Amino acid sequence: MRRITLLGFIVFISAFLRLYDIHKLPNGLHWDEQDSGYQAYSLLKTGKDYFGNSLPLFPHSLADFRTPVFIYSSIPFVKLLGLTPLSVRLPSAISGVLSVILIYYFANLLFDAWDLRIGLLASLTLALSPWHVLYGRQSVECNIMLPYLLLSLITFYKGLKNHNWFILSGLFFALTTATYSPAKFFSPAILLTLFIIHYSHLKLVSKKVKLFAVAFFITVFAPVFISSAFGPAGTRFHDLSLFTDPPRSTAAVSQPIFRPEPLAKSDYPPVSSTRSSTTNSPFPFHFLFQITSILTPPNSCLPRATKNCATHPPKAPLASFN
Repeated sequence: MRRITLLGFIVFISAFLRLYDIHKLPNGLHWDEQDSGYQAYSLLKTGKDYFGNSLPLFPHSLADFRTPVFIYSSIPFVKLLGLTPLSVRLPSAISGVLSVILIYYFANLLFDAWDLRIGLLASLTLALSPWHVLYGRQSVECNIMLPYLLLSLITFYKGLKNHNWFILSGLFFALTTATYSPAKFFSPAILLTLFIIHYSHLKLVSKKVKLFAVAFFITVFAPVFISSAFGPAGTRFHDLSLFTDPPRSTAAVSQPIFRPEPLAKSDYPPVSSTRSSTTNSPFPFHFLFQITSILTPPNSCLPRATKNCATHPPKAPLASFN
């Protein structure tokens, strides 16, 4: 009972850090956030992305093709709350809080024979992580990836005790590939690693369970793989490849953008081809603060993280939704 109470307190802290004034902190919506909201609104009103593609697997954006899980998950929030900063950022914030809960259960699955307090430590570390708080307050795909990955791992390790869980694990590992572009590689890689580590146990799984697990994984992952390897969804990987030096241009996109009629006459800010500094922070910066959050006591991490979000919001050149 005491452990559940502590977990509830940690979840409350994580929710507060991710939801407090989320509609205005960080200040303004950066490129990806505006694009996500606009895509969700367009799909809601017309069934098409803003390039006119009907129910696309990967919605066509100005810079690349967006992974589908986050865009389609945003549609109910835009439906209920309208096209606002709150509706666009809420899916990411909820994913962040859900990850704090899931990592507790995952850690307990791994270390229950040693010490159940490890689950509380894992959830507390993630709840106070400045990196996770920062991205949990923005509409970014990487934040919705973590709960899917944790569900994949949880169901896999539960499958070691009850083989039927492997069916759900195959489904979640496949869905993880549709949440964030890098997950198209490391989600199957993690699954392959787990298969190698637990091969002796997996040999005992019934053929029926294996068939359903593989069928679910292939059904979801095959379209993602084909579109990424041979279709337009591989654009980002091509542009970021070590063997590619794409020309940089600030010119406007020549192809006309499909606009739903309700948006054509609204004051919704146009999608810009520039990215804000919000998502272009130096890579090691977040992890320096991650180390700080682990090595310092929680009572000193919490005010620091809260103060940083409130007094130093990342700058964004784009206006927010009206």
